[in-house]
Amino acid sequence: MSPTVSPADDPAEIAEAQIPDVAASGYRESSIREYLLSLGGTDGLSVECIPNLRTARINQDSREEAPTIQIPARDFSQRTHDYSQKIANRLIQYGLALHEHGHDRYTPGPFLKEIFNRAEFSQPYSDLYWDCINGFEDYRIENALIQGEGKWAEERLMFTHHNFTYVPPEQTPNPKNITWATAIQSATIHYGKARETFDFQPMLEDDSNESLQWRSPQDKQIYAAVLPELKQTLDAVGFEPDGKAAVRRMIEFVHDLDEFLDELSESPPEREQGQEDSVDNSGDDSQNDMGSEKESAESLEQSDEGNNQDISSDSDSLSETPDKGRGSSSGSEQENEDSGANNQQKKENETGEGESATNKKGTETEAEETAESERDKNSDSGKEEEEQDTDPESPRAAADDESPESDNQEDRGSCASGQQAGEPTQDSTNGDEGVGGETAKDDSAKSSDSEENRDSSVQTEGQQENNQATDVDQQEDSRPEGEDEAERDDGEAPIEKQSGGSGRGEAEAAQETGQEPESALVEREGRKASREERKLERDKQELEREIERLQVALEGGNGEVDRLRMVDPSDEPTNAETWEEIITESHILKGPLQQSLQQNQTTDERRGTRTGTFEPSLSHRLSVNNLAINKQTTDGQKKSYSVVLVLDRSGSMARQISTAEVAIGGFALALEQLGVNVAIVDLYRGNARMVKPFGTPTRQVRSNLTSGKTGGGTPLTDALVVSRERIRQEPHYPFMFVVSDGKPHDRERYLAALSETHFPVVGVTLSQSSHASKFDEYYDICRTSGVDGIGDELVSLATEIMF
Repeated sequence: MSPTVSPADDPAEIAEAQIPDVAASGYRESSIREYLLSLGGTDGLSVECIPNLRTARINQDSREEAPTIQIPARDFSQRTHDYSQKIANRLIQYGLALHEHGHDRYTPGPFLKEIFNRAEFSQPYSDLYWDCINGFEDYRIENALIQGEGKWAEERLMFTHHNFTYVPPEQTPNPKNITWATAIQSATIHYGKARETFDFQPMLEDDSNESLQWRSPQDKQIYAAVLPELKQTLDAVGFEPDGKAAVRRMIEFVHDLDEFLDELSESPPEREQGQEDSVDNSGDDSQNDMGSEKESAESLEQSDEGNNQDISSDSDSLSETPDKGRGSSSGSEQENEDSGANNQQKKENETGEGESATNKKGTETEAEETAESERDKNSDSGKEEEEQDTDPESPRAAADDESPESDNQEDRGSCASGQQAGEPTQDSTNGDEGVGGETAKDDSAKSSDSEENRDSSVQTEGQQENNQATDVDQQEDSRPEGEDEAERDDGEAPIEKQSGGSGRGEAEAAQETGQEPESALVEREGRKASREERKLERDKQELEREIERLQVALEGGNGEVDRLRMVDPSDEPTNAETWEEIITESHILKGPLQQSLQQNQTTDERRGTRTGTFEPSLSHRLSVNNLAINKQTTDGQKKSYSVVLVLDRSGSMARQISTAEVAIGGFALALEQLGVNVAIVDLYRGNARMVKPFGTPTRQVRSNLTSGKTGGGTPLTDALVVSRERIRQEPHYPFMFVVSDGKPHDRERYLAALSETHFPVVGVTLSQSSHASKFDEYYDICRTSGVDGIGDELVSLATEIMF
């Protein structure tokens, strides 16, 4: 139930419920995002820390401009360490973010999904096949991260696996009845990214161990037949620099597995979904950290359906594959053998032999071209979201100033040099675009292109935060340059710098700090978490003051509205598609708004006038009796604005609510970035609800703003009364914009409230009619708009009456 504000309520209690935990805060999201960008993450990527999300994941959809990384925000359990909860939470969130960064940097996501979506399987196990592919790719991208970034990356990833991914065998549902599917799924983790450090597999494969037992002999037989090729696939793809070649090898495995299961003399025993879900703590089978499996391939034409041939190359079935052993995954000889084998396989795939190879090549090429063309469409807008976040007036500004600017610059330089020096995935000679077509970009050039914006952002964030910081924050943030040199702003690389070994070593760090490296890590992470807590405490205090202002507004309404419902921060993930559209809309709307605002604020100077201030340079005109010797200066209007946006969520808005959300959200973001104070109220199920109070960043309420919910009537009078009384307390120029498709449900009461309102109330009415006359009486200015023109009408009205 959403909390309500009334004059009798305690503002502190309401604010406490509205402010997120540190792990789910915008400060943690901003810090993780800057960290990923410093490692070479895709420009424009976004990070969401979501309460109750089971596992981290990245949405690498070809239709998106940049990926969205979602990180769980909760209290994580610790199985191998005993850190304080806030330190453990921070370490695990950063470890999960690092892993997802590997997918962003090395996984050819759109290509992989296109290939998988086109595959045809005989058995109904596509979710299990996707889990296997996900496990193979996890192992590959983590190897690339470790080789490119150094020892610290391995330590962070393994810490996360042992404290988050790992599930003790005794916590596995029905440990005495392990199924073949559970065993296959766990094997991809144990022999892959876990590096044979989990104890589930050894216990399962030890016949004398009674802690884990097979459900049936057939389950054991299936697993024994599959395991050799599973290990060989891990060896083949684990250090494969070409992401697309790795994808082809993974697809071969799942096709072989599907054929093997299809050829069994009797059907495989039924799977146990709960047992599989618990194996790696990664959530249900249809959703893991690379996104949904078996999504509809919208970009594929129907004419291609007839070419959906088996894209795996001819190979022996699983039951006939000999176990050649895994060998050393880190030895150069094994890597060379794997590389040679994969290069040969790739060559066979590309040249093709016979009808099967020809069909396979055609299928893969079509999918590859489709995926790449989708990425090219969005390549011009890669930095737009980052520019929004680095804008000084952005709600994300001042999100993280946890170390001196010099440290941030040094870390970015170290990351760039580490990626070039230790990059295992760059191959300028092959025809594919590096790893998966994603890493052929020159990461150092990309870092250089965006470094100026990020440096500017760091300076601005530091300036804004220092203006608000407590004495303790100022003391910590003003450490001399070079102090705690190894400390990263993002909290990573506890022992070595990210340049893959070029930073201080463990012994040197211990000698200089007088502490064991782990102690230094704990101290640093605790300090950073405490800073985030202090920032949230300041936000809570500001929200308390805003709630007090709302209480004054309720009292000033002469009893017309006795309470206001606050929209509770949602634990549900944001509608990523709608939020992406909101960001895009804000970029479109910001331009004309900014231009109009600048013109309004620019000082105008006219020379050669008869009145004004004497201009000596024009004195020569007096010789010919020309008295136009003065200049007039008109100062720009330096105004501050407060705007309340009202979104109608009544039942009649159901068909157009998504478009209205995009328009209101994009307008709010654009105004916010221009320094306008914005609040958002919606009308839902007969209530006026405060979605975004003044002072709260729009991004912080994105899940509620993109909910798509509708229902009830249009209580516009309540929204008007509360907004009117709240704005009375502001010295700014106030305005109110309403997006609705109907009329207030209490006409007389609304018109009475409107007559007492001292600021412009502007309406954008959604109607099929081109005439707004029937709505004129409800607004000072009214425009009628089609559903696709809401944003344009809002901007037109804003430039007309505000700026």
